[in-house]
Amino acid sequence: MNKFPADSVGLVEAHDLKLSDDGKPWKLNRGELPELVVRYEVYGQMSELKDNVILICAPLTADAHAAGYHSITDKVPGWWEPIIGPGKAIDTNKFCVICSNNLGGCKGTTGPASINPQTGNPYGSQFPHISIDDMVQVQRALVQKLGIKNLAAVVGGSMGGFMAMKWAIDYPEMVKKCIIIATTTRLSTQALGFESVGRSMIVNDPEFNGGDYYQNPDEQICVQGPVTGLSHARQLAHITYLSAIALERKHARHRKREANPDKFQTGFAVETYLEYQGQKFLQRFDANSYLHITWAMDQFDLEEEYGSLAQAFSSIDAEVLNINLSTDWLFPPPESRLISLELLNQQKIVSSVELDTPYGHDGFLLKDMPDLSSVMGSFLDKEQQEHSLESHDLMKQRKDYLWLEKVITPKSRVLDLGCGDGTLIDALWHAHKICGVGMEKDLNSINACLAKNVPVLQWDLNHGLSDIAD
Repeated sequence: MNKFPADSVGLVEAHDLKLSDDGKPWKLNRGELPELVVRYEVYGQMSELKDNVILICAPLTADAHAAGYHSITDKVPGWWEPIIGPGKAIDTNKFCVICSNNLGGCKGTTGPASINPQTGNPYGSQFPHISIDDMVQVQRALVQKLGIKNLAAVVGGSMGGFMAMKWAIDYPEMVKKCIIIATTTRLSTQALGFESVGRSMIVNDPEFNGGDYYQNPDEQICVQGPVTGLSHARQLAHITYLSAIALERKHARHRKREANPDKFQTGFAVETYLEYQGQKFLQRFDANSYLHITWAMDQFDLEEEYGSLAQAFSSIDAEVLNINLSTDWLFPPPESRLISLELLNQQKIVSSVELDTPYGHDGFLLKDMPDLSSVMGSFLDKEQQEHSLESHDLMKQRKDYLWLEKVITPKSRVLDLGCGDGTLIDALWHAHKICGVGMEKDLNSINACLAKNVPVLQWDLNHGLSDIAD
């Protein structure tokens, strides 16, 4: 009897693939590795043409295990179980889903704790600095090794959104759709400050030893090295992943234990909660990996890399869905909307949605986010989009539509304010290839637009119109 939920991919296994199998070192933007191994997982069946593949770009501390269970005794599934599986937003009945552990991580892909074949010891301080681009290059090599030429979609949240954008920018011929969630074109100065303090906590831990703290390579990484610094860095970062609303609802000023004045411990519930999060993090992550990946994240800046956002996005051919979270103060919605605005002004196909959630930045990882599932599912559901031809047949019965068909010239671009379910734009496209984008606030209507493959912006008419180019 199957003990797993019906909408789970069930038992899964991780695969390790050596990418540097030609004997040559793996080149990075800054340095090289004598060899490179990537760990990945696959969910769902790849089509004969290998054209149904969705690549998941993992966020900062996530690994390749995005869905399912590694054994029948596992109590906790993959980190994006609410989104990936049969009948879910990323439907494994239709798509083959691939997720890999990021370069520099500590869950199978080559990272600082991996053994350097040239020395027989962990890389430690000798591990080269990496970049978001380096991570994407590893993903691309994996995809090519698997014989995949085109991706149905690339999906990433937070730092994963950085990688997803790089995919769409640098390999436009490979990416059909791109979903970015709770991300921006670079970290804000405030976010950089939090990252900097977190790294300082690690490198100033007496047990850090310059990064060479792996006394026993066979021992779990979590019981070695600067565990105090790493725990504190995680506690600090965890605050940025939540919202003030979420923290207040969960903890308020309740006391979980007696105060300890000697240690200046207040006993407040939020204090014990963060201590728990820090200790739990030690069971699955390595301090050096945290340093290298956050460093790569901080260096990412599309405007600096390409000269301007206009230049960065000029090559994108993919249809883009940009999802913001209302209480995300690590990647604030106003900053994220700049992505949608620039794409729109370059006449790219983009939809932009802001989900109302009390959970903050980490909301996209939680199971209690049905709106996220519905929006993503509508955007990816090819079968619904193919049925949208019915819109044109219905619109031909309306006199106002017939009038619009006459006055709007072919190849025009239309902005439909209060577009409803997108029927007008959809019909104009099928009749005369007139491109359009809708503006709408109602989420049900937005889902209907996305299901028709109609670009839609969930923007306020009083503030969004002035920024849109003619």
